Amino acid sequence: MINYKTYGITDFKNGKEKEAFECLEENSEELKKKYFDKFGNILSQDFAREVFKDIGYDRENSESTDTFGRPAWELVKLLFKEYHDIYKDFGNVEEIITGGIPGAGKTTSSREIQLDGIVSLIADINIMNYDETVKRIEQIIANGFKPVLNFIYRDPYEAYINGVLRRVVSKTGHIIKIDNQLKSYVITAENALRLIDKFGDGLKVVLSENKNGELIEISAGDLKSKNYKTEEFKERIINELERLCFEEREISRDIYESAIG
Repeated sequence: MINYKTYGITDFKNGKEKEAFECLEENSEELKKKYFDKFGNILSQDFAREVFKDIGYDRENSESTDTFGRPAWELVKLLFKEYHDIYKDFGNVEEIITGGIPGAGKTTSSREIQLDGIVSLIADINIMNYDETVKRIEQIIANGFKPVLNFIYRDPYEAYINGVLRRVVSKTGHIIKIDNQLKSYVITAENALRLIDKFGDGLKVVLSENKNGELIEISAGDLKSKNYKTEEFKERIINELERLCFEEREISRDIYESAIG
């Protein structure tokens, strides 16, 4: 029996989401171990979805990505607590929160970032939900750790075609609807700037732009001045997907239709 109150939900999107929550409720220790063994100290909702593959998660299907989103996030929250318990007695512990759109290169850059202390975990949570991110940062501080925001800006066309789509084709990532990608593009940048204002010196900030795989340091002013008019980017992405699907035959029609939504 699922404890609805635990997860703050009143209903399920479909039977698969209910099955995922049942699995989490009954096998949380097994799922946490499965996650640790495969992904180590990088916490990601995308990675958490992968542990539900046995009950039907399909990264190439945008509806499946949506279905397993909430149970995957609940697993991430359990993992947060686990890592905090492990590192609570260490000194000089830094915890990275990543920001930026899917395909920006957040996780890759966070693995390589040079910090002063021990990196307990890399939380690839995408900062779409401002209030939730504030709670996470406050929790990091309350546990005696030092929060680090690693935000990567990338042109949304490049992030989608050379990031998201490339991972889908190589079967290492899931498809994302174009509208969701562009929504994330605007909101994550807005939230990064809000977090910088809110926490000031209490939040170490690393801002970079991914240009053709090379990370270039930028300022908060640079981030604010970027073009956030999404219609132009949407048209370019759709045109390229049509070319890759109908002319080059490099992507399937299923991938194309899932992207278009």
